[in-house]
Amino acid sequence: MLSRVYVDEDGILRNIAPEEITDEEARNVVEKMKELLEKIPFEKRRILSDFRKTRRVPFGARKICLEAKNLVPKGAVLVAATYQKIGASFVLRAGGASERIKIFTGEREALKWLKE
Repeated sequence: MLSRVYVDEDGILRNIAPEEITDEEARNVVEKMKELLEKIPFEKRRILSDFRKTRRVPFGARKICLEAKNLVPKGAVLVAATYQKIGASFVLRAGGASERIKIFTGEREALKWLKE
């Protein structure tokens, strides 16, 4: 697995994605998330996925990543640029995840929203 998936000191599950995500990598990440999150009560679960260095996420991998929306009541996705934010927002809306998952370009704002 190329991604780094761990729970930080605030209890937030973090996923730092690689430059390119394959379908296999996406499946591995979602499985690791499930494993780590099962130890945390649902209402306290938070995910912060960092895609700032990611350049390519094929359709199959995007579809697999959307499975994570059902694992948490609140999640944040970090992207590097506004055009990525627009694209990611479209994917989340199409996948029915835009209510619980928000897109940010700044980590501070993402963490603030997750902790609200």
